[in-house]
Amino acid sequence: MQAAVLPSLLPAVLSVAPTPAGMVVGVRVPTPMPAGTTVSAQAATTGGVDVGDPASGTPNAAGDAFVSIGSLAAGTYLVKVTTIAGADTSATVQAGPVTVGGGPGSGDFVPVGPIRSFDSRVAGSGGAWSSGQTRTVQMLGIAGVPTTGVSAVAVALSVVAPNAPGYLTAWPSGQPRPFATAVNFSQWQTKTNLVKVPADGTGLMSIYNFSGVVGVTVDVVGFFVDDSGTFTHTVSYQSITPTRVLDTRPEFGGSGVVAAGTSKNARVAGGTTGVPATATAVEIQVEAVDPAAAGFLTVWAAGAARPVVSNVLYGGSTTVTSAIAPVGAGGEISIFTNVTTQLGVDIAGYYDGGAGGKFVPVAATRIYDTRVSPQASLGSNEVRTIKVAGLTTPAGVTPIPPSATSVVFAATAVNNQSPGYQTFWPGTASQPLAAMLLPDRPNALTDNLVVSGLGNGNLAMFNFTQPTDLVIDVNGYYANEAPAAGGATGIRGTVLDDVTNAPIEGVLVTTWDPISATLISVTTTDSTGYFADQVPAGDHRVCYYGSWAASASIATGYLSNCLYSHSVWPTEMPRGDAVTVPSGSLVPLDTTLLAGGEVTGTVIDRWGTPRPDLPVFIYLNFDDTVIYDDGVSGAGGAFVIPGVPDTGGFIWVCSDGAAVGLDSICVEIAAPAAGETVSAPPIELWPPSPAPA
Repeated sequence: MQAAVLPSLLPAVLSVAPTPAGMVVGVRVPTPMPAGTTVSAQAATTGGVDVGDPASGTPNAAGDAFVSIGSLAAGTYLVKVTTIAGADTSATVQAGPVTVGGGPGSGDFVPVGPIRSFDSRVAGSGGAWSSGQTRTVQMLGIAGVPTTGVSAVAVALSVVAPNAPGYLTAWPSGQPRPFATAVNFSQWQTKTNLVKVPADGTGLMSIYNFSGVVGVTVDVVGFFVDDSGTFTHTVSYQSITPTRVLDTRPEFGGSGVVAAGTSKNARVAGGTTGVPATATAVEIQVEAVDPAAAGFLTVWAAGAARPVVSNVLYGGSTTVTSAIAPVGAGGEISIFTNVTTQLGVDIAGYYDGGAGGKFVPVAATRIYDTRVSPQASLGSNEVRTIKVAGLTTPAGVTPIPPSATSVVFAATAVNNQSPGYQTFWPGTASQPLAAMLLPDRPNALTDNLVVSGLGNGNLAMFNFTQPTDLVIDVNGYYANEAPAAGGATGIRGTVLDDVTNAPIEGVLVTTWDPISATLISVTTTDSTGYFADQVPAGDHRVCYYGSWAASASIATGYLSNCLYSHSVWPTEMPRGDAVTVPSGSLVPLDTTLLAGGEVTGTVIDRWGTPRPDLPVFIYLNFDDTVIYDDGVSGAGGAFVIPGVPDTGGFIWVCSDGAAVGLDSICVEIAAPAAGETVSAPPIELWPPSPAPA
């Protein structure tokens, strides 16, 4: 007897994240389901041949299942998913293509849906939030977001029919509630904000309601992978100066209003958009301009089925909201409106396999408030530059490091004296034609999530019309992006372990004049191995100090690359030929360093007295060429020299006693292997021999 096909149990593939040898597929099955319902997943080549290990899983109460497919060689595959209930099956749903076998993923973005993960209006949800109430909702293991390997989740957080003005705050449940807001609202104002919430071990998101009674919905739009190695690299981020790609108003070249109940497509990749055709998703600002009434917009990949949730909720006035939209057929997205309105779309950045930006979530932190001295309200038509990267708050927190190339923040306009708009862009770029905040009346508390590139660590902003106050709460940043055109002049890059590809924090990166050997600039790598340094345009030599015994705060244990004055490189690492740095460009200089061993010992004189503050050198065996000379004896004559290369034989460890009237003496030891510590015999310095008569 042939199994029946169950259209009511047709699964939806919500997410596909590649692993080192396979993929994890997030699936949602419609509920209610028959008891014992499972989902089955199979990978296939793009030619349709089944490969890898077939997998199955049981959906949870929400209908979500995560199925792991293994035994896949590096390559590109499709995935096929079927629901099974007893002897009956659904039709097969196909998704992909998915590239498997990339390098470690960290900060990459995996789009989802959007798909609703919580709705307080649904029976059994707990109902609306009361004034001052905090509740938790599931963030991991639901709506296409796996339970592990996730650093943050991007959600559209909506407040529904609040009976008083107030705000919501969202944060990972295992952390204290931050002094920051996620959604600000007026009485009866239903609205949505995009929020990027860090994930923690609880797998839950806490939501706090300041006042009144409010309904809450949560729609997942994607997640960012962590550095655990659970998932491999697929796409990273690149910011661009905000670019308008759609404006339906005829005075701006558009085709006119979009009728209620219809959709409009916008080209967001390829062509003249500034986004490569290979991009998988875009960070955008979506505007409903002069809508006929209150309504909503839904944004999704062109060519795919329209989701049943909304991305943008608007009143009867012009509203702008951030969204992350998967790129669909022809490089386009589709926008549905249930109310007649004009539409606008501005691109802030994109996700692509060729980009380098990695997202790093941080605890929501208020870094700027014009209501607090010494800041002052934004004046009419004022342009202001705001320091973001490297800024330390009065509480002693530096949430956005100097290495950040873009910042993610909630911007709130407060106490505005008239309708207007506010625009943000990189501090070294020109002001774009875009708007991120759109207060529609005096004292309209208006907020939005903004993703903006930084110029020299700074954010520029413009306030149109009358004075207003501005609040900025950061909740993440991107590092390692390519610089935008017209940005800072200098160098940037990432330093990784040559064997493990793990980032190396604290590497000293120096820039020298290649002719005079004059030191020009020094910087260090951050926790992601990233560095960026402004240097003058011209030819330079760049060197990486993988060990630096002068300070415990600097990375130790790695062989230096292009260490100035060293002429022998047993590891045959490049010396770093002169690099040309053009004006207005940050030249990418990624590199890897080899781990070395460590040599310890003491320097004494012939009478056994410890001798501090004397240089310690290491020479190749049977050679008089210095290979390491950064050792200095400390208290008690002790020294530690990290980052010593494995020469495969013996080396000489020597100290120069000329500064205290003693000779230079050497001892012979076996060269340490990577990660090994070798203790040298005491280096005993003697007085010089008398000259012959």
